Amino acid sequence: MRNKSTCFKICFVIIVVLLNVFSKTDSYAGSPVLNGVFDTEEGWGTPIASDPSVGWAGAFAQNLYVTSDENYIYFGAKVTASDWQGW
Repeated sequence: MRNKSTCFKICFVIIVVLLNVFSKTDSYAGSPVLNGVFDTEEGWGTPIASDPSVGWAGAFAQNLYVTSDENYIYFGAKVTASDWQGW
């Protein structure tokens, strides 16, 4: 099991890489609709990553979306998780 420091470092590196990728392109999907329902048809564009990772049977990020407008960067994901109370 990874400690919090290692998880923080991994998340930081992923965010830096994503920011670098999106700073070099002008093909943003625009501002997504933020209404409590994650609808990939409304402003999210195509996913930048797909498919679950091997070895993480408890949680799967199926698609990762990143878009931005002139003020913000938005992250969205389609995620499934197994029942953590299942014995």
